[in-house]
Amino acid sequence: MGLIKEVDCEKCIKQKPKYNCDDCISYHADLPYLVGEKLEIALDEEFKRSFELAHNFASKSIMHSDFWGVYCGKDFLMASDTWTLVKIKADVPKSLVGKYLLEYNHENILAAKNKNPAFTNGQAQRIINEAQFGARMRSLLKRQMEDFVSVCYEEKGEKLVRINNGPVVQRALLDKAMAAIPDNEAFMLSYSPLEKHKPLLIRGKIIECIILPVRG
Repeated sequence: MGLIKEVDCEKCIKQKPKYNCDDCISYHADLPYLVGEKLEIALDEEFKRSFELAHNFASKSIMHSDFWGVYCGKDFLMASDTWTLVKIKADVPKSLVGKYLLEYNHENILAAKNKNPAFTNGQAQRIINEAQFGARMRSLLKRQMEDFVSVCYEEKGEKLVRINNGPVVQRALLDKAMAAIPDNEAFMLSYSPLEKHKPLLIRGKIIECIILPVRG
């Protein structure tokens, strides 16, 4: 991930005169701990694709560096940028189960020393489960999705859409989730018209994606 490559804390500390981390534009309290161990493992193409898909939903913000990585479960990957939460079905190598991967480059994998507790303590899975309670569910194809976008907004240069009298979400996040669904694959759309503050859930064959509303 670019943010990690641009900041080499060990090199910075050894500089003369030494720099103060508080003066660093890329400083974050967790940053030194994110420079983790390098793992050398051969990965098949299917896992690489699954990782790239999950990594696309990971945070790129310096303000949320604890969400930069992809968590490896027994048969799934999880990532979040704090507005979206994605779970990808994947055949995860045993040696990676429980790891929090920051990036993959050729055969080198960078795993963080510290894992995000949101993934390890079950909080992320509970968010996915709770999004279905009392939700209206619809089975759709991608070409039908626009029929469920009832109103479009633009606020402060950001495009927003309302999902059929349901939650208002960022258009870019909805498009990112839909890009992960094949054109001819049926998927489930779940949302609550009565509780518009509840998230939107998109569930395909291999992906579950939560999108938090910007307003009800």
